[in-house]
Amino acid sequence: VEESGVLTPVATSADISPDGVTEMPVEEGIGGKTYRTGRSFVIDDLSSHPEADPKGPYQSIISVPVGEYGNFQAVSESPNAFDESDRRLAELLITHTESALDRLRRERQLERKNDQLEKFARVASHDLKSPLNVAQGRVELARGNAGDTPHLDAAGRAVDRSLSLIDDLLT
Repeated sequence: VEESGVLTPVATSADISPDGVTEMPVEEGIGGKTYRTGRSFVIDDLSSHPEADPKGPYQSIISVPVGEYGNFQAVSESPNAFDESDRRLAELLITHTESALDRLRRERQLERKNDQLEKFARVASHDLKSPLNVAQGRVELARGNAGDTPHLDAAGRAVDRSLSLIDDLLT
């Protein structure tokens, strides 16, 4: 994952030596080049590649961009461990991974928006119900003093309907 110009490892396989997993500036190494260019690379011999800065005992690498999320890299202690079919397979898998990550991001955004909408509905409902409850009480008081009148019945129905709409909004 890229943060502030640095690629930081977020997951590694159990077979990878911790010495070979380090943060790296986006401007350096095969990982940086992959991230900057958005292109995949298969390097057969890291020790002779001018842009490589291998950490650990690795001699070959496949490096695939994962959109704005960072890179996927597979390494081997053997030279020439990867070929073009490995690159194509990795790109296919990473395309699916990127789609899943995009979907998760959209779901999180939707959850945040739904939470905001729910908070707004609760506040709006409280702010609307308070004066309507006062109006409902006043209609009842007026009925007690003046008896049933068509105007009070209409006002009472309007208040009841408004309160019902607010309850529906919250639901």
